[in-house]
Amino acid sequence: MKKIGLLLFKDAEVLDFAGPFEVFSVAGELHPSLGIKVLTISENKGIIKAKNGLKIEPDTTIAECPDLDILIVPGGSGTREFVKNEPLMAWVYSRYKRTPLLLSICSAARIFAKLGFLDHASFCTHHLVAREITKLTRDGLHLPDRRFVKTSSRLYTAGGISAGIDLSLHVTEMLWGSEVRESVANYMEYSSPAY
Repeated sequence: MKKIGLLLFKDAEVLDFAGPFEVFSVAGELHPSLGIKVLTISENKGIIKAKNGLKIEPDTTIAECPDLDILIVPGGSGTREFVKNEPLMAWVYSRYKRTPLLLSICSAARIFAKLGFLDHASFCTHHLVAREITKLTRDGLHLPDRRFVKTSSRLYTAGGISAGIDLSLHVTEMLWGSEVRESVANYMEYSSPAY
């Protein structure tokens, strides 16, 4: 079984988490033998109000979250407050140490930059925050023409909003092969510019 967690917080960008949620959920639906389980996670119990007022009730909290195979952190304007939240930042740092794969979508690169994970590395993020996030790194290099990039051995970063779908499809192919990726993209009627 592959456990995939999406960390949600106030003012998270909706497509940043909904796109990857759809990709991995559809992969599990179309290919049940893969044993994919997708979880939504938040700091505390209760409803999270994402960007533009979408309300989500996450499956679990950071205190109760099981070990994951993949952790996905969406971006959004809420990342500005996220980086001031010591318990959330500490949790992401601890998960970075023990989770095989982490995906940063859009301005979630702000979180990983503050934690030092983008130092001396190439990364992607939303074009409107690229300069700010670059300043948070030590010699980090923003790649504006890429939809996503392998930033380190266990961390991928994606550009703005819809690029999270491209990265999720890439990870789907990396883990389960091109036929699974193609079946998911076909089901979603999604033509990825990354392929």
